[in-house]
Amino acid sequence: MADLLLLMMGALSNDVTVFSRYAGFYKCIQSSSDVTAWCINILETSLTIKLIV
Repeated sequence: MADLLLLMMGALSNDVTVFSRYAGFYKCIQSSSDVTAWCINILETSLTIKLIV
């Protein structure tokens, strides 16, 4: 999935500067999702809530 997203970002622009901004934004969103998942596991939420999130 990540490879497909990087390929799509590369297809949006041939400029390296623009691509690096897209990649940075993608990594920011990815890291935010990882932190959210970690917090949900630490708080020992129910499986139903984990499924919804």
